[in-house]
Amino acid sequence: MGERKITIEGDVLKNTILRVIWIVPNVFCYIMLIGCLIFVAIHKNDIAEIGMLSLWILMLIALFMVALFGNLRSRYWIKTGEM
Repeated sequence: MGERKITIEGDVLKNTILRVIWIVPNVFCYIMLIGCLIFVAIHKNDIAEIGMLSLWILMLIALFMVALFGNLRSRYWIKTGEM
C-alpha cells in the first residue's frame, strides 16, 4: 500500500512538472505577442512606409495562433487528466 502512495505522488509531481514545461513557454508567447503588438502600434507608420506592415500583421496573426493553440492544447490535457 505504501508503494501505491509513492506512485500517486510521483504522478502528481510528474504532472506538475509537465504543466510547468508547457505553460511557461505559452505565457512567454503571450508576452511576446503583447510586445509585438505594442511595437507595431507605435511604429505602424514607419513600418507601412517601407512596405512591411502586411508581413508584421501576418506575423502577429501567426504568433496569436501558436499561443492560442498551445493554450487550448494544455487546457484539453488538463481537463482529460493527461497533464
